[in-house]
Amino acid sequence: MGKNRCTTRVFIRKYKLNKDGKAPLLMRLTVNGRRWDSALKASIDPKDWDQRKEKATGEDSFSNLVNETIESAKFRIHKVKLGFEDICGKQKK
Repeated sequence: MGKNRCTTRVFIRKYKLNKDGKAPLLMRLTVNGRRWDSALKASIDPKDWDQRKEKATGEDSFSNLVNETIESAKFRIHKVKLGFEDICGKQKK
C-alpha cells in the first residue's frame, strides 16, 4: 500500500460575505485527492487576510485570535494524522 498524502489549506470565501462585510474562514483537508471543507466558525475582513501565508494580518487581538484558531485546527488535524499513521504502522507488523 502506498503512502497517504494529506494536506491542509486555510482560505476565505470572498463571495459569501456576511452582513458585516466579513468572509467566512474555512479549512480544506485533502487526503489522496479527496477534499473536505470545514468552517472554522470565524469570519474576517478580506482586506485583513493574507492567502499566501494563510493567516490574518495585523497585530490586534482579533487577528491574533483568528491565527490561534487556525493553528489550533491545524494541530488537531496533525494529531489525527499521527494517530492514523501509528495505527497503520502497527497493522503492517
